[in-house]
Amino acid sequence: MNIREVIEGLREVADRLPDGMDSQVRIHVCHGHDSGTLIKSIQVDSMAEQNRETFEIIDAYAIVQGHPHLDDRPGGSTLRPVTMDIEKVVQRWADEGPGDAPKEPDPSNLPSIDYTEDPETGVRYILLRSQGVMYVKMELDANGKIRYLPGSPDAVAAGCTCDPERNNHGAGMADLGEGGGVQFVYRNSCPLHQHVRWPN
Repeated sequence: MNIREVIEGLREVADRLPDGMDSQVRIHVCHGHDSGTLIKSIQVDSMAEQNRETFEIIDAYAIVQGHPHLDDRPGGSTLRPVTMDIEKVVQRWADEGPGDAPKEPDPSNLPSIDYTEDPETGVRYILLRSQGVMYVKMELDANGKIRYLPGSPDAVAAGCTCDPERNNHGAGMADLGEGGGVQFVYRNSCPLHQHVRWPN
């Protein structure tokens, strides 16, 4: 990945965040299927590799350094794979109720979860609040469970483009800090996890 790709990726993410380009940045160090580390203290720098004999520069690149020892919580915040059943989490969100959406919705009054159905195919979808008036639309199976969890093997095989590692291969991640909560990382262009505007 080059600097241009990093900048483009950050701009894409900034468009989804309330504070846009003023949003804070974190580094997430993935440890595969085990717990990962979320780091707040970040430094951007450059580095060059030289030939020991000729001192010729072999390679030069930008580096993003994470300093967990400087964070408010030394060592960084720990993220772990979700151990609870995803359907239980969804049901907890559903208990908040869908509410009524005004013609010009106020994001602060919108539900965190809702459902919709394709009138032609009869396929039901769950809508999970993303940012502002945007929701992530995910297909449900005949039992009312999410058919394709982001980054899961089944989802990837069906065309999901969400990052498998960042989503713990469909298990998601949970913050061990105060509040907790399940976290998934969606890609805007993913055909299985479309971003739709409220009301859809």
